[in-house]
Amino acid sequence: MDRNLLRQLKHDFDISEDLILNGNNIFTYNQSNKEFIYYNQCSLAINCAGDSLLVRSSNKKLLDELEKSYKDYPAVWFMEFDNIRKLEEILTKHDMTVKNMGPLMTTSRDFRRIESTYEFTRLKKKDFIKFKGITKFAFAFDDDDRMALAYYDKDNLIAIVSASYNSKYLWEIGVEKFSYDPIYRNVASYLVNNLTFLVKKENPDVSTIYTTQFSHTKSINVAINAGYQFSLSLIAAD
Repeated sequence: MDRNLLRQLKHDFDISEDLILNGNNIFTYNQSNKEFIYYNQCSLAINCAGDSLLVRSSNKKLLDELEKSYKDYPAVWFMEFDNIRKLEEILTKHDMTVKNMGPLMTTSRDFRRIESTYEFTRLKKKDFIKFKGITKFAFAFDDDDRMALAYYDKDNLIAIVSASYNSKYLWEIGVEKFSYDPIYRNVASYLVNNLTFLVKKENPDVSTIYTTQFSHTKSINVAINAGYQFSLSLIAAD
């Protein structure tokens, strides 16, 4: 597991590394804050991390009921539809519902910078605001935005990628492509890869993550081709 993701999970779930890596199901009662993984800031957060099921909530009664139901439940099968239905039934009793779920990806062990014929432009932070109304996914347009690269073909913006603050030890990648002409094949993956390399080089105390939806296969493939791999599955409920 990525070193900084492991540090982040220790932070969010208030546990030691060995409990995360040894396949334990953990139930933590705590209050979240802005230093938690974005999804983990909800009233209930469930992370399926390998053989470990990590559950945190600010609702003690809910947490107790979940621990009773899932203390020995295999994490690798947690997101089967029948179980999600069961989880929803439990949440309904507490006037809650699942708000989102999806994969979280980190760089693979053999991550390396991909050389390409594309020439990318590093954007200055003061210029990020110029892209408001142009991109929906690359920027938060606040102080959380950290770094960005763009690819232009002459004066035409073809694709853009950013890294923005997600949590204490993690920055999140956001990417958007504006032209699907075959001549720009893989440019989004190359952008993600090159920005990730820059983050690693200049900010070794944080790692980049890539989140999307399980149904968004194009987005998943962009990340895989950029050198990312699945690390865990997230469920957030309020």
